Formats: sequence, C-alpha cells, structure tokens
Amino acid sequence: MKIGKIKKSIAISAITCGLILGIWGMLSLYTLQDVVEQQTIEVQSWKLVNLREATPTGDETLVLAVMSYPHQAAPAAFYVNNITNYKSTAYEYYDGIDNEMVNETPYDTTFDIVVKMRVNQTHAYNSTDAEWVLSWIRANITCADLGIAADTGMLEYNVTGVSHGSDYLYIHYVMNNGGAGYTLNRGQPFNATSFKFYAYY
Repeated sequence: MKIGKIKKSIAISAITCGLILGIWGMLSLYTLQDVVEQQTIEVQSWKLVNLREATPTGDETLVLAVMSYPHQAAPAAFYVNNITNYKSTAYEYYDGIDNEMVNETPYDTTFDIVVKMRVNQTHAYNSTDAEWVLSWIRANITCADLGIAADTGMLEYNVTGVSHGSDYLYIHYVMNNGGAGYTLNRGQPFNATSFKFYAYY
C-alpha cells in the first residue's frame, strides 16, 4: 500500500510540474514576443533622403547650390557664415545637384567643394529639447576625378546668423582634401558623380 501511494503521488507531482512548466513556457513566449515587437517598433536607422532641387516648396529639405569655392584654411570659422554671394565669389557653381561644372574652376588654384543645403525640421530638430541635432544628419559624396572615394563623408557646418527658428536649418557640407584643398591640372575636368543626404530617424 505504501509503495502504491508513493507511485501515485509521484505521478500527480509530475503532471502538476508539467502543467506549471507549460504555463510558464507560454507566458515566457508571450513576454518574449512583446519585447521583440517593442524593439521592432523603436528601431531607428540611417535613411537616404530624396532631395528636391534648387526651388523650395514650404520648408522641405533641398540642395541650394554646389560650388567649387576658394580654399579656406580655417573652414570651421569660415563655413559657419552664410555664403549668400556665392554666385560672385565661387569659382564655379550650379543650382541643385543634377547639373555639371563647365570647367570654370581655374587650374593651379586651390579650392574646396561646398554643398549648401536647407534642412527641414523633420530630419534634424529635437522638439523635446527644442534644439537642432546635427548628429542626426550626414552627407556623402563621390568624385573619382579628385580622388574622393565612393560615399565619402563630408564635413558639416551649421550656418549661424540665419533666422530659421525650428522650421529649417542651413548647412554647408564641405570637402577640402583633409585641409589641403584640391588643385586641378590644366585642362583637367572633374565631376562629382554622387551626393547623398541621410537622416537618422
């Protein structure tokens, strides 16, 4: 009799443990699914922004001009200024990004590549802290003619002294050959074949 009772107790205990483990497993699965779903919703990444050209509509992000500009030895001090007269001061420029330089940049003269942009608040404005966050945006350029490898990151300068509030921001993206600037040989053409603007959200 004692042996029978022991076996019966063991069987009941085994069933009870099985039920508990099964319920715990189901709860763990639901919990894991909840965590995965939450992580999926919150995932952010760098996204390529489709840019408009030259003529703005509202406050959207767009490229205002691409320039070969006289080389600046102190870019951090110079390119925070709003280059409003670039049509007369740049060696060469064009509106937007779907155009080509026409070989007006003088040879044996050092220059920088400058892309002037207006950036919409949806790409770089932190409404919680009421501030612009430059680490949320970046730009890459490709120009094999000047030895710039594919999708090389550009220097980024927030243009100060321009009243833009929380709607949009002016940015100068610059390539200056590591501070040395670029120089063309006589008759040497150059073409920046790609410019890409990314936002993190």
